[in-house]
Amino acid sequence: MSSSSRRRSIFGSFALFGSLFASSPAWAEESAAPAPVPPPPGVVEVEPAAPAPAPPAAEPEEPLSAPAPRLAPARVTSVPAEASPLAEPMVAPGKTEPVKLQFVPGPTPGPTKDTPLEQPKKGGENGLLGPVRIGPMLGAGFPGFMTVGANARIAKLIGLGVNYGYSPEVTVSSMSVSAWNMEGYARLYPFKSPFFIGAGVGTQKLSGKTSQSGGTAAGSVTTTYVAPTLGFMWTWDFGLAVGFDVGVQIPVSNTRQYDATFAGIAVPDSELKDLDDTLKKIGTTPIPVVNALRVGFLF
Repeated sequence: MSSSSRRRSIFGSFALFGSLFASSPAWAEESAAPAPVPPPPGVVEVEPAAPAPAPPAAEPEEPLSAPAPRLAPARVTSVPAEASPLAEPMVAPGKTEPVKLQFVPGPTPGPTKDTPLEQPKKGGENGLLGPVRIGPMLGAGFPGFMTVGANARIAKLIGLGVNYGYSPEVTVSSMSVSAWNMEGYARLYPFKSPFFIGAGVGTQKLSGKTSQSGGTAAGSVTTTYVAPTLGFMWTWDFGLAVGFDVGVQIPVSNTRQYDATFAGIAVPDSELKDLDDTLKKIGTTPIPVVNALRVGFLF
């Protein structure tokens, strides 16, 4: 090919591409933005409001795999005083709302380590009759060598009782003497302790007789007395009571009787003055009282 024909083909190609770009294709016209038209005089242009954003799509709830098991109502037997409330509410699986915990009232719970059983009172205060305990009492002392009676203690504060004392006949030199007494008493335990103060009222009869040179003489004196005392009485829970007390018998009144015979003949009362004086002295003289031991059982 010659150079002139080659130049003509090159120019023809440029002419073809120029005609393509000079023409307005459809895609260029569609993409070109229209020129804004100015508003007429006196009209204010208002910009259109921006469209509201579309709400986000709700996420699908996760289906529960299985219903939660039904739990038995909780029963609380004891709640310590220092326990604090729940810090975080319980949330059931698959739920977003908290579940309220509610206690269902049930029967009264039995005793636990937080509520110990009521212990019985100590110190022998209660017995079969509650605060009143009563039972037999035995003792030994002077002037009643042996005593037997009953004793009662009320609310560990007051004591009441009766005693019968007997001293068997004993012989001193040529005279035989015997005695008995009956007494009722009351006691006060001021500190609800074993220590007590009390007083008794009773009757005592002292009898004596002697035989000399074929003659016999006998006499007795009966004395009414009061006897203030003080002492101790310990009482255990199971009922045993042990104690002792001391005091004095103070005669209030007395009655004397005597009888004498010599060789079977009664001696006149005028000749019994010495015996009468002796019985009178015995019946008017205070004598000490010592109950060295008292043992009993209070039910």
